[in-house]
Amino acid sequence: VNFIYATNMEDIINDQKTKFKQYYNIRYLHTNARKINPFNFSVSVQASENFVKSSLEANYEYVYLYDKSLRIRFFGGTFLYKSNELSDFYSYTVSGATGTNDYTYDNLYLGRFEDAAGSNVLSKQFAGNNGGFAVYSPFGKTNDWLMALNLTSSLPILIQKKIPLEVYANIATVGKTVLIPDWEVSDSFFYEAGAKVNIIRGVFEFYFPLIMSDALMDYSNEITNNYWQKIRFTLYLNKLNPFELVRKI
Repeated sequence: VNFIYATNMEDIINDQKTKFKQYYNIRYLHTNARKINPFNFSVSVQASENFVKSSLEANYEYVYLYDKSLRIRFFGGTFLYKSNELSDFYSYTVSGATGTNDYTYDNLYLGRFEDAAGSNVLSKQFAGNNGGFAVYSPFGKTNDWLMALNLTSSLPILIQKKIPLEVYANIATVGKTVLIPDWEVSDSFFYEAGAKVNIIRGVFEFYFPLIMSDALMDYSNEITNNYWQKIRFTLYLNKLNPFELVRKI
């Protein structure tokens, strides 16, 4: 159980007089950190003055050869209550959270207020929460419900010895989506797949998209000029423990 008293992100983005907002969180976490096939799951409820939402997240790692594994993540979230004027700042999203989505300031972003649709390299940072998609898109944003499945797998030893390369695939479905100005997209099912390079596994990783559903591809092509601008990364600065890093590099 915890209580967060944070600067209202919505006020900052809309250039309004900044106020503070309160969030109440209840979370149950069960972890089995065994060496072979570890897993964990958590159930959370978050409440504020104009919404109450809950989520379930489960992670399972199937170790099929020494340090080679298939990692499976399931996420489901739903709103239990929401006011009629609730902003989409508090929505569940198919894409992993950017700096402006992180309204409880759980993660550190190099460019928290950079436009995620922009070309600045700092805008490419995201967190693998919510739907966990690497591609940025406003589609799949919902104040209703969301379910997602994320898969990440190691590659054969001979390939991965020289390059810390993995492949990933994500699918998600959502309830009623938030309307995006100038776009007529009513899709409720999304997918993507690609490759990623782990600089430090679980801390600093680059994502290279290969395929994605049509709506995601159309938006990605609209906001980028070349493939390199589609590459995104995760960087969890709050996980940087120098003693643990030595073991992961």
